[in-house]
Amino acid sequence: MIDTNREIQELEQGKTYKYLYLGIEESEGIKHQQIKERLKKEHSRRLRMTLKSELNAKKKITVIGALAVPVLRYTFGIINWRIEEIKKNKQENWKDANNVQNASAKG
Repeated sequence: MIDTNREIQELEQGKTYKYLYLGIEESEGIKHQQIKERLKKEHSRRLRMTLKSELNAKKKITVIGALAVPVLRYTFGIINWRIEEIKKNKQENWKDANNVQNASAKG
């Protein structure tokens, strides 16, 4: 039921307000560079966590697609990603993935 007697409060002048849009914090614009760094770290963390798990290869691919990839994919329409940044991030993640696999193979 809608409360029709409720009034909307005015915002204070000079005060900065923040809100979330699809999980991205906004206030006076989006701080693209800070958010990109945070997203890259979270994507890499989820990727490493999945690769270190004892899942078989098929399940690892499924988990990466469900857990790691959406971290970046959901932000493509909100955050200003350049193609070069995406390619560089992909290369760094492949290096990390190879290092994780080599370390687990050794022992």
